[in-house]
Amino acid sequence: MEIGKLESIFPGTSEMAHRMRSFDWSQTVLGLPETWPLNLKTCVRIILTSRQPMFIWWGEQLIHLYNDSYTAILGAKHPAALAKPAPVVWSEVWDVAGPRAEFAMHRDEAPLRKSDSCLGQHSSRISWPGDVGRGDRQERTTPLRVGLVRRTCVGAGALYR
Repeated sequence: MEIGKLESIFPGTSEMAHRMRSFDWSQTVLGLPETWPLNLKTCVRIILTSRQPMFIWWGEQLIHLYNDSYTAILGAKHPAALAKPAPVVWSEVWDVAGPRAEFAMHRDEAPLRKSDSCLGQHSSRISWPGDVGRGDRQERTTPLRVGLVRRTCVGAGALYR
């Protein structure tokens, strides 16, 4: 793919923009970036140009994409977490995170409250971010389902199917 086209999908000079431009996407379920749906490309541009910790979990496998600020949350999981399924990246907390993600993907309500803990490493425990809910009401023309994690503490992210 042309460098200019890659830069339009993965804008900026950040570490993650560079990593995503040089990543071999053909070896992932996402395939080549030029084949990605517009809503995925748009979300990637949003997270890469944000200074807030942000991530995307895309597709049935919840493929993990994230920005530079989110690397602090990932800690030692970075950079191996890029383009890996969220259940693999967060295996140690998936018993809690998985059902909440599934709830957000299949229901019209958030499984979490603002009083829940922020995602981050606190001692050896990792807890979940603020409000989680679906955001697919304007995505009805695509077979993908969208769930959003709105920033209430340390970051934001999106779940897409």
